[in-house]
Amino acid sequence: ELYKGSQSKPSLIAPGGFYDEEWFVKLLQTSGFGVIDVMSHHMYNLGAGVDPKLVSKILNPDHLNKAAYTFGNLTHIIRRHGPWTSAWVGESGGAYNSGGAHVSNTFVNSFCGLLWHRLMGKVVLNVEGHASPFLRSYAHCSKGRAGVTLLMINLSNQTNFIMNAQNSINLKLAANEQNISRDSFTHNLKKTFSWVGTKASDDALLREEYHLTPKDGYLRSQTMVLNGIPLELTSTGDIPSLNPVRVNAKSPITISPLSIAFIVFPNFEAPACG
Repeated sequence: ELYKGSQSKPSLIAPGGFYDEEWFVKLLQTSGFGVIDVMSHHMYNLGAGVDPKLVSKILNPDHLNKAAYTFGNLTHIIRRHGPWTSAWVGESGGAYNSGGAHVSNTFVNSFCGLLWHRLMGKVVLNVEGHASPFLRSYAHCSKGRAGVTLLMINLSNQTNFIMNAQNSINLKLAANEQNISRDSFTHNLKKTFSWVGTKASDDALLREEYHLTPKDGYLRSQTMVLNGIPLELTSTGDIPSLNPVRVNAKSPITISPLSIAFIVFPNFEAPACG
């Protein structure tokens, strides 16, 4: 009624709460066709900030995978009951209730938002394979430049992942797991995964690597280390330079235990990236 006759009106976004399948379905059915433009929900996949098990949840692949289940269910509901609407995450974080003390403000809770914003474009590439569930991998078209950026998160506290990039129709990364536990037992388990629908150049090119670790190896450290250099604000309070190391694109990639790495392939050709 308010916007009747107006050439423009705001989008109606609802409900903005935690995902509840039965309630979300009823909302779409009751409101009717074309009323709700965006279905939004909150995403705090670690639960309450007072939970003493926050760190174990962060490092548990099975727990982290529950987020995909929520997105899958919501997508199904929209396709079946409200194809005129789209899904948004209206509010998000690790743990709700303002996070968890001595967890949310430390390395273990970091997803490197600034580097993600600078390096990862909006086009998401499919990552296939059967590598260890403790090695999280994500691929996007690089932001504002040609190429592809790969994000690797090693949730294991005792395994190095060593990968070799091979030029082929699909970029394949053969991953070796190197156990570095106290008994010095080592084993190599070859894994492969690839970006679907991509083509690599045969030229010997450089890639850029950003390896992030906690200071002194302490997961709850409030100081993040980039390529071996602790990150500290400048004397004027500005964000320090976040510089990568550049290595031969064909050399092995090593992802240390409990670390995060952004790997940028500036000249990797992916049709989806245009």
